[in-house]
This record gives sequence, structure tokens and C-alpha cells, in this order.
Amino acid sequence: MKSRTHIPIEVSTDDFLICGKETAQSVYILNEDFCKFMRANAFDVLDYPKRLPDCELKGRLSYKIKVKWDYIKVPGFYLGLIAMVSEKVKKILEDLHVSKEEYVLKPITIQDHEEENYYLFFINRIPSTECIVSKTGFLDNYNDRLCFFPDDTEFPRGKDVSVYNLVLPNNYLKYDLIYMQYSSLIFFSNRLVEAFERENVIGYDFDGGTLDFE
Repeated sequence: MKSRTHIPIEVSTDDFLICGKETAQSVYILNEDFCKFMRANAFDVLDYPKRLPDCELKGRLSYKIKVKWDYIKVPGFYLGLIAMVSEKVKKILEDLHVSKEEYVLKPITIQDHEEENYYLFFINRIPSTECIVSKTGFLDNYNDRLCFFPDDTEFPRGKDVSVYNLVLPNNYLKYDLIYMQYSSLIFFSNRLVEAFERENVIGYDFDGGTLDFE
């Protein structure tokens, strides 16, 4: 089996962590001005979170926790905003010198957890035109099956598909964080995942899908 350099990550739905709830732990952002700005400036680059209005972001968790989470879902579709993370995750990103061109962290205060440091975690989204279309597998969301397209001219614009078995040029191999357009998959480099495991980061799990380079 070909070794993987990047692994798809998602928010955990582990029964112990979600305390018998039906969904993963989530954080709701309480700043309406912030949410409006996000919806009105949904670009696929990191410029817009860097231009966010200066305000003290506040949020609340969807339910009480018995174990502190380090990686928490943010409901709503805000391009590039993948999760809320703890100080532990921030330190891992900094200690591994993950490029600031790949991500932005914005501090947020959580009700009933004001003494703890949390951050909204934005990742730069890679344009879908960067993938090697002829070798990338797309998930047909309507029929729930994989489909393929012969070249860039046949790229599935307007079709209800999402990237699943992604192939990128080798120049992206150096990236620690990979998040594509037309895909819900978020890939972390092996060294990041190993650090998460080593530091016992709580709240993430492994997703489906693959990423290869050539």
C-alpha cells in the first residue's frame, strides 16, 4: 500500500466525547456582525479573515462537556473556517512552524469557559483548478458513487459532485494543510497528525478520501 503523506481529518463523533448527543460538539458564534461579514466576504483566500472587523469574538458550546475538546465544529458554511481549536493546537502549529500563509487563528471567548484560550481556525482553500482532474476521483453526491473526468475541459462545473480521491501537483507536497474547493475534505500532514496524537489532542477523527501527488 502506498504510504500517505496527508490524512483527512474531521470533527469527532465518538460516543464518549459527544455524551450521547446526536451531533458533534459545536461552537456557535454570537457576534452577528462577524457572521454577516463572513457571509458577505466568502472568498477562498486568507485575506478576508485577516480583514475581519476588530471585535471581541464570543461563542457558546452546543452542550456541556465532560472532557475538554481541542478541535470543535463551527456550524454554518463559512469558506475557510474549519473548526475552533484550543491553545494546545495553536502551540502545535507554532512549534512545527506551519506556514502562516496556510492558516489564520482568531481568538474567541467561550461562555462558561472564559479562562481557556480558543481560536477560530481558518485554512487557505486551494482552487479546484489546481487538481489533476484526469486522475482525481469525484463523489457524485446524488448517486453516492465515484466518477471521473478525462481532462480539465470536462471538469464537473455545475454538477453535484465533490472531490474525494484528490491528486495534486508535487509542489503541494510541502503543505501541512490542504483544503480544496468543491470538497469537504481537510487534509493534515503526517507530522501534524503525529503531533496531535503525541499531545493527545481531543475532538478530531479520521475521514474518508485520499490525497496523492505527482
